[in-house]
This record gives sequence, C-alpha cells and structure tokens, in this order.
Amino acid sequence: LWSRMNDVIRFKELTLNEGLIYCKDLNDYYKIDKKGSSPFTDDSILSILQNISESNLIPREINKNIYNLLEFAINNNIGSITPEIIHNYYIQKK
Repeated sequence: LWSRMNDVIRFKELTLNEGLIYCKDLNDYYKIDKKGSSPFTDDSILSILQNISESNLIPREINKNIYNLLEFAINNNIGSITPEIIHNYYIQKK
C-alpha cells in the first residue's frame, strides 16, 4: 500500500477573524443562488470557530466541523443553524 503523503505540512492557524472571512468566502463561492440566504449567520460561524481549538483552526478542521453541522441539521430537519443549535450539537458530540 502506497501513501501519497511524503511530507508533513503544518498550516498556519487562522485567527477568529481570518476564520470568519474564510467561511464567508467559502459560503459565497458555493452558493447556487448568490442572493439566497445561508443556513449560517455570522454569530453561528463565530460559534463554530470558537468550538475549534486554536491549534486546529485551519481550513481542513473548519470544513470538517461545518460539514458535520450541515449533516446534523439535515438529519434533524433544521433549516437555520443558530448558535444554540451549534451549542447543542457540540454537547451531544462529547
């Protein structure tokens, strides 16, 4: 079995503000209806970022957390992901 990984790369951690900008850019890029709403508010995104340890605040971890929250919302018929939903998700996850 061969691995494609031949070097360990450590990305620079983002600040909360950089993480918020990253999430907004990512969300805007993937919107089909550019004028449509997002399931995440700025407060929701900030809440997600605050639940990721500072040493793991990199795009890959942010993407994994957002994906898991979207999957949780879909499975529970949740239309808008509020900070309260995020809080409950992380409590349930522990």
